[in-house]
Amino acid sequence: ACGAHPLRIKSAYLSIPSVLEVLTKPRLFTRLIAEPLFRDSLQITQRADLSPFHWELDFAEAFFDENGRRTNPGFDAIIGNPPYDVLSEAETGRDLSTLRAFIDYEPIYEPSLRGKNNLYKLFICRSLHLLAEGGHMGLITPMAVLGDDQAADIRKQILDIGYFTGIEAFPQKDNPNRRVFPEAKLSTAVFLLVKSKANDADSRRFISRVHPGREIEPGSPSLELSTSEIPLYDPVNFTVVSCSQTDWDLATRIMDTGRLVRLRQYTKFFQGEVNETNERTRGNLLDGPEGKLVTRGASICLYMLRPASQGDDLWLNVEKFLRGKDEETKAFHHRYDRIGLQESCPQNNFRRVIAAFIPAGEYCNHKVNYLPEHTSQHPLKFVLGLLNSKLTDWYFRLGSTNAAVSHYQLYNLPCPVFAVGIESSDQGLQKMALRELRNGDINSVFEVLQPALINPPFSQAIRAVIIEAVNRIISIEENRGDIPRAARSALDPKAQPYQDLIDQLFYAMAGLTEEESSQLEMRLAQML
Repeated sequence: ACGAHPLRIKSAYLSIPSVLEVLTKPRLFTRLIAEPLFRDSLQITQRADLSPFHWELDFAEAFFDENGRRTNPGFDAIIGNPPYDVLSEAETGRDLSTLRAFIDYEPIYEPSLRGKNNLYKLFICRSLHLLAEGGHMGLITPMAVLGDDQAADIRKQILDIGYFTGIEAFPQKDNPNRRVFPEAKLSTAVFLLVKSKANDADSRRFISRVHPGREIEPGSPSLELSTSEIPLYDPVNFTVVSCSQTDWDLATRIMDTGRLVRLRQYTKFFQGEVNETNERTRGNLLDGPEGKLVTRGASICLYMLRPASQGDDLWLNVEKFLRGKDEETKAFHHRYDRIGLQESCPQNNFRRVIAAFIPAGEYCNHKVNYLPEHTSQHPLKFVLGLLNSKLTDWYFRLGSTNAAVSHYQLYNLPCPVFAVGIESSDQGLQKMALRELRNGDINSVFEVLQPALINPPFSQAIRAVIIEAVNRIISIEENRGDIPRAARSALDPKAQPYQDLIDQLFYAMAGLTEEESSQLEMRLAQML
């Protein structure tokens, strides 16, 4: 059913009952033929390059019996490998306005409208609609369907009307000899589901596996969960994680204890204010250094900015760029200190989340996601330490299906819960811990803070220590000067003990034991 040409599916928007109703009611027919979409559809039927298709007419036996409409109409099974084409005039070279009008008109395609539309999303919507109650579906799609924000409403639709019975994920896309489709540089997934309204449907268990190459390997990391448990990792985006059972159990446990909440409660991220394509068209980019150097993703390193390691420098005509813009817009976020992150980072990179401190006065291009100081409820240096922690990198990787580091993924990251104020006893604790830190006795710092790490909400003394550790890392990294690109994946050996302390504190606030922390780091290393 899914192997048909995609455009044949789109033009079948009237069911048989509605056709009969129209033909027997002249007024309704007159009103219908006045609709632009109807006239467009009539034009489509006259085009030689299109073949309008009606599922209920071509497969009448699946929808009707000798007495009329079946009590459970639809297909018992649908399998396929739909096309993965973005619905874009620029990419297809065709006028898609009529197709877009139909998609907007047809309610079953509503889940596909989030973000850029893609033919594979339309196939999923139509397939779910064509399935009979209790019917099975299996599709090969981009792996993005499991976690990408643009497919979030598709996942919600699946959770609303059925349950998964199996998922096989193939993230490998860089090696053509090991990816599922050698000619397509794309991570792929196969998912199986059942359309069911049974009360216990979403509590039925299924297996999700992640395979290193193109073969389904029985020994690949696997996870057993139910469809109803999917929101435990990301209650807003409904990401279907691809990880081991151990990682899943740990990730859901730490978020269930009340020790951590989502970062979205405290922060607001933005995309860089200088869109290279738009600003070049407007004439706001200069050819030489007489303008302001724009911060690009290639300049974002651990904790600090460095000269871009690749790509061409961008120089901004600041006066022209700001002319006529409202001071409340992000065009004026250069007035604030910020945290910047690489908007795109390969899945096999040494880190997925790479954050740097961006001082006020800088401008960011659209390949940088950033958090401005005035929109954060936590001090920037604390959030910087959180984003560069191993706990964050581990949690992020569990639900990432592509190279993007998007706002919705950052908002889903775990963040410790802190007390609103600081007690007098905590002030003494903070003073003692900071003294040990400044004396270089880093091991003693954790021991001093241990009583405050037991129960949430956590003392602000812990936050103050993390901020001081971040300041020391930045100072050490700045003193390294200009370093080659290969050396940027590791901190200076003098800075690493401060990073280790930061990681240790976040592990403890998450409720992890020393053994669990060590095992997490081992599994994190294996994810690369």
